Amino acid sequence: MPTEVVDYLAEQLGIADPSCLKAYMGREQTRFEHQWEIAREDDWRDFADAEDELVRWIDDRAWIAGDGPRTLFEAAVSWMRERQVLLPAASTLERLVGRVGEEVTQRFWNALAAIPTPAQASQLEVLLEVAPGSHFSDLDRLRQGPVMASGRSLALSLDRVARRSPASASQVWTCPQCPAGA
Repeated sequence: MPTEVVDYLAEQLGIADPSCLKAYMGREQTRFEHQWEIAREDDWRDFADAEDELVRWIDDRAWIAGDGPRTLFEAAVSWMRERQVLLPAASTLERLVGRVGEEVTQRFWNALAAIPTPAQASQLEVLLEVAPGSHFSDLDRLRQGPVMASGRSLALSLDRVARRSPASASQVWTCPQCPAGA
């Protein structure tokens, strides 16, 4: 710790000889005992006592908002501070956020995969096939939007839409298990 910081804190705390800080780490347990005492005095909860609640909160947030790991990590730290939960090691929280995020992602993909009927799934698989002599699948061609705003681009876009089968063009799939907007 920089000397200036030690001197400043010593002055704030009314400690005449800041060199006594060196002795503080002489006994490893002292630091933990002080941490426990501060937590007890200010009613901070241990991470293990709040972990299940935090997992549910991260799961809900990842499912509804679709936040990524970094945003979820920062939000989890804020959540713990607001609820006076002692922060675990960063690596512990990082693994927890990653695990819950992966579970949410898998649940989302499972919900999406359950939507099409077997016939619709076959139609989707046909879109992935690349015709002999071609470098692109029908899905690739459908995904390409117009490059320029022109009459020719509009005609090509309309042609792409017309090539879709009438049954698939009129059908809208919904995912009742998925969050709104997904």
